Amino acid sequence: MPSAVEEAAHRRVKAPQRSGECLIEPSVADWDLLWQGNLGHATSYPQPLAAWRTEARREMCNAALHFTRAYRDVNPEVACPDRLILSGHQPNLFHPGVWFKHFVLSHLGQRYSAGAVQLIIDNDLYRQPAIRLPAGSIQNPRIEHLSLDRVAQAIPYELAAPSDLSLFQSFGDRVAQTIQHFLPEPIIQHFWPRALREQRRVVNVGQALAAARHAIEGENGLQTLELPLSSICKTESFRQFVAHICARANSFTEIHNRCLAEFRLRHKLRSPSHPVPDLNVAPSEIELPFWVWSSASPIRRRLYVHRAGGEMILSDHHGLDCRVGSEREVVDRLGQLELDGISIRPRALMTTMYARIVLSDMFVHGIGGATYDIVTDEIVRRFFLIEPPRFLIVTATLHLPIPCPDVSERELLRIDGELRDLKYHPENHLDPSEQAMRELANTKRLWIDRAGSERNLKERHDAIREINRRLFLSLENRVTEWQLRRLRMMEDVQRSKIFASREYSFVLFPDALFKQLHALTPAAN
Repeated sequence: MPSAVEEAAHRRVKAPQRSGECLIEPSVADWDLLWQGNLGHATSYPQPLAAWRTEARREMCNAALHFTRAYRDVNPEVACPDRLILSGHQPNLFHPGVWFKHFVLSHLGQRYSAGAVQLIIDNDLYRQPAIRLPAGSIQNPRIEHLSLDRVAQAIPYELAAPSDLSLFQSFGDRVAQTIQHFLPEPIIQHFWPRALREQRRVVNVGQALAAARHAIEGENGLQTLELPLSSICKTESFRQFVAHICARANSFTEIHNRCLAEFRLRHKLRSPSHPVPDLNVAPSEIELPFWVWSSASPIRRRLYVHRAGGEMILSDHHGLDCRVGSEREVVDRLGQLELDGISIRPRALMTTMYARIVLSDMFVHGIGGATYDIVTDEIVRRFFLIEPPRFLIVTATLHLPIPCPDVSERELLRIDGELRDLKYHPENHLDPSEQAMRELANTKRLWIDRAGSERNLKERHDAIREINRRLFLSLENRVTEWQLRRLRMMEDVQRSKIFASREYSFVLFPDALFKQLHALTPAAN
């Protein structure tokens, strides 16, 4: 029977519409049951999965402690114990709904005396980084997009240094200047100097943004560690995981594609790329669920495997020709490839699969990740023959604290309906004292009640239209009033669309955002 969180994901849960509301699935009342269930399932994991978990978690904790201590103090109490809770996101300037996951993650770590680790998903692409923000004035706002860098070619975050350093350095001032009429003291004012210091220390853009944000989280009471996914991918345990999939590529790919087909059928999806594309299978080779690139050519490419003469051959169709004879040799060869500047990284489903079944006891998802991980769950059941650990779905909606009309397009539709009624049913709006117009309305009723025939159909239509025109002209003042009301409503709806969006970056908000996010976490409720 599907869990509550699976059912929520199948229902395609939506983010809350009102500012200050959050979504947590399953509810807090079910957390303890979910947690104990995950711990119980993990005790029955078969080899080699059980062995990977022990070593991988040790490697991750050591690396996370080392990484985090480079830019902020670490409370000894958050040092990773045997129990681990994870979440993850790209190292960009996301909206507060994503940031809320970090607050819940910290609370979960304290609630269950578990290590709480946020993965920096730096195998995603760094392309044309920018944020959208309101500009103009309260009465005449508009949306602008401010770039923090110019990217000639999309590359993974883990390799991304600023291409346009002056643009990157001026980003904070440009953001603050653009929104100064709306929000005089946004978080960007003290966040961006930190980001610039971190960028000078580490060079990498993603790590700089993540470190600046994580340092502020620590100052606001969050007790978590952070670690780039790229660091995990350089470990022995991850290479064993990749080798295991490579050695069983036929079975894995067949299960992967069948689970996707069933998901699309269940949800009536026609797109072959949703939620993720199938893995290609050809007589000579099989596509693997991993990306590959090199430091010399940092473009993500697909990874393939085929067998020839008792060997497995890994290829990317662009020069990679890695020949190995056994699964153990795959592990060793992957380590050497990493040293040679060739990186193999998981694609979306594999990222959360590894994080959930190997690295953690509980994973905190946003809405998007939860949807495609329903497919991941079924792959895990059929390939690893285990019951996958359950996950949480967490998000929140917070609007910028800018006064805006509390209106919706439904009110605009209501006004449009009134204007249509004035045009086509003007008799409903006549003043009882207007005798001449009332008589016209009675004549219209007689024409409507008269049965139409081929002979009088046009005459009847023309008569009704002419009466409507004359009645409508008599209501000119009322029509003008409703047209002006519609114009004002359109302006209000447009302002509401701009200001009441949940997609603005957290750096645009004032420091009061921290209190709001803390207040939404279960510990504060």
